[in-house]
Amino acid sequence: MNGKDIVKAISSHHWDYKKEDIPNYIENIIEDDLIAIKNHNVSHPFNNKVVHLKANTKDEIRVIWGKIYNLYHELPFSLWISESLGDEVKTFIREKGFSVVDQYEGLALRLEDWKGDFNGDCPIKEVENDKEIQELVEVTSKIWSYPKEEKPFQFQQRKAYIENKLGGYLIAYHGRTPVGYANYRYSLEGDILYLCGSGIVPDYRKKGIYRQLVAARLTQARNDGAKIATCQARVGHSSPILKKIGFGQYTTFDYWIKNNG
Repeated sequence: MNGKDIVKAISSHHWDYKKEDIPNYIENIIEDDLIAIKNHNVSHPFNNKVVHLKANTKDEIRVIWGKIYNLYHELPFSLWISESLGDEVKTFIREKGFSVVDQYEGLALRLEDWKGDFNGDCPIKEVENDKEIQELVEVTSKIWSYPKEEKPFQFQQRKAYIENKLGGYLIAYHGRTPVGYANYRYSLEGDILYLCGSGIVPDYRKKGIYRQLVAARLTQARNDGAKIATCQARVGHSSPILKKIGFGQYTTFDYWIKNNG
């Protein structure tokens, strides 16, 4: 893969699904100038986001924004944009009440270049049964502060994801206590590993658990025949760890959300 192909591979985890594998509660817009994802069952803006937006002028962004509004209406949503937006477009988005609150780096690692690193004190297990799925829901809710009323949906969503073999989850344990998790998925061609998300309970951070979860997924992917691992990593958080492991940066994503005021 050249650099342009790798950037595409980094971004494609948002939409690289078989059409029949997309749940009926997910609504998409997939066009040349706009890709947006709506989850009817979750109100968090992290789960409802515009992941591609191409506009150069205020007139162009006004038309695209009409499509965005028709999709989300009053549902909170975010923009997860890697393109270099012009000043007119940025000004328009700010006038709609949005601001950049975080940045993510698009990272990739050729698995043939990875030397292997899987040392640590926490046992890591693939999530397989209902008990482990419930533990996954509890640990992710603790990390990301998901509303309590969404837990039943979170359980069913993850159960379907695992049973339909769309991807998988790992849990890291301290003793018998779940203290971290990681999500992964392969591209439709099977050559790309998408590191889709990971988190550690606050009291257990900076103990090498995140690195363990990365190494476990890389080892598994290489054994499964994948050629490259990609991730959209938060600047100043997971990004430095992944770079130490060997990931290189290929692009940057601005994360826009609407101001509460």
